[in-house]
Amino acid sequence: MDVRSASFAPRARCCAAALVLAAARLAAGCSDSGNGTPDGGDATDQAERGDVRDIPVADSSEIPPSADPRPRFFVPRVVPDDGGEAIWNVKQRMAIFWFGRVDVRNDHVQCRAGISDVLLMMQCAVFDREIYDEAPDATSLQDWDTLRLYFDLDGDPAKTAVDERSFFIDAQAHRHGTEQTAIHRGSAGTWVDAGVAFAADCEGAADRICLGKAYRGGERDESRGWHINYFIPWSVLGLAGPPVGAGDSLWNVALSVHDRDSLDGSLHGDPQTWPGAGFDALDPSTWGTWEFLDGHFLSWEESGAATGAGRPAYSVAYAPPPYQVGTETTLTIRAGVEGDVVENASVGASETLCSGDDAYNFGSGENSWGGNVDRNYFHVQDQEDYADWPCFAKIFLKFPLARLPAGKVVVSATLRLHHSMPTSGGDQGYHSLIQVFHVANFLRDGTTPWDATNITWNDAPLAIENLAGFWGDRTGMMETGWDALPEWSWDVGRAVGRAGGDSHVSFALYSADSEYHTGKQFVQSSDFPDWGDPSQRPTLEIVCADPAGR
Repeated sequence: MDVRSASFAPRARCCAAALVLAAARLAAGCSDSGNGTPDGGDATDQAERGDVRDIPVADSSEIPPSADPRPRFFVPRVVPDDGGEAIWNVKQRMAIFWFGRVDVRNDHVQCRAGISDVLLMMQCAVFDREIYDEAPDATSLQDWDTLRLYFDLDGDPAKTAVDERSFFIDAQAHRHGTEQTAIHRGSAGTWVDAGVAFAADCEGAADRICLGKAYRGGERDESRGWHINYFIPWSVLGLAGPPVGAGDSLWNVALSVHDRDSLDGSLHGDPQTWPGAGFDALDPSTWGTWEFLDGHFLSWEESGAATGAGRPAYSVAYAPPPYQVGTETTLTIRAGVEGDVVENASVGASETLCSGDDAYNFGSGENSWGGNVDRNYFHVQDQEDYADWPCFAKIFLKFPLARLPAGKVVVSATLRLHHSMPTSGGDQGYHSLIQVFHVANFLRDGTTPWDATNITWNDAPLAIENLAGFWGDRTGMMETGWDALPEWSWDVGRAVGRAGGDSHVSFALYSADSEYHTGKQFVQSSDFPDWGDPSQRPTLEIVCADPAGR
């Protein structure tokens, strides 16, 4: 019997994953001034499903997941469609992650990140009701509305103190108050002035760090939030180019947001951090991990997607342990199959689409946007203009693994959903690049198992890794009828493979879409109870096999 080893060989330290990249075009810009928009199975089965593509494979991960359990985000190159656009105009094909809370006193942050030959670009949008940006000097920034970015160029999970390869950008929001930013560098376990040139609104200058700042909303206590665009040239960090080579592609990274809600400082929110609990600003081992990729997320045209027939944009490839070829079997996990219970829920705009009631939007508890547990919609929606964040929604799914045979090797795994209809109209947002993330089986408290009755935007688990992306469009039941809905699929082998003896595996779906009207609604586990095709419910297909040597 043939024995296959799926380990990779290009890296000395390990080769646990690679990025297979592929899908779409975005023409939304980014302006950084004023109160405008923030412009500022097997091969045969795969071929039948249209999943086989001749696309590049990027550098593989240097450290396997079991060696570094911290959250990791794969940050891609961003390749403009015409070869000349600035990468900050193509945010739809960037990595995205999020943290924080939405209520009257706390802030939520979502960030998009990508790289070019010249720089790292990241845009972070902060959902904030009240903006106070009057810090008198850089030493008091933590007392005002401020976003802090920490990064360490070594990426060593055992590094416990900042040094000269560690940086900290402390940047205040900018509405109409003071313009305050400070850049620090590590030195013997503490932070000192970095002596690095920086400026505002210089959009990608090669000789300095640039920070573009703007806000959305009216009066300071009726805000929709603020954002910061970071443009960080490699040369300013002492690097000759993007850190995508062997030994260079991992960074330790963390962020924290500080919130002030009154001029006298009596009202304020709690600091919110990524990657979450245990964060120490002086200890990079408590931060998360970024891995920079030489590959890019494919555009719609590159992927070969067509109307009603979406295609993968990228996937973080999974290298299974050696297994015996010819022993593969496929396990299908879906609600209604052999008693499987698949939890699913949409959070955020899951009760009300695009609520205009700010008492609800910034409220607390179940009668609020961030805390509601009603499931009137099962959809994903995002856009660059964060003023419309009450329209945003993520999907969470949890699949039981009890039927996965013990001792088997997970060869591959695919998540399949079927698109039923768009949740918005208009002349934008026809195409969406929806990304899938591995998340924990517990709420953010780390102890309470999440299900459809308790998960909310504010308490849902944060992402562990971005796994894959898929391009699709608005084609749904109006065009195909209910029995032939378009299938969207994602390679999730990396997450299922690492689940080991866990009872379940969980995923989140979200997008870095930039245009308006991008909402996409999917079939959920409770649909088709007595009519239609229940095989269109959310499905996890796992190919498993006997380990080598058995």
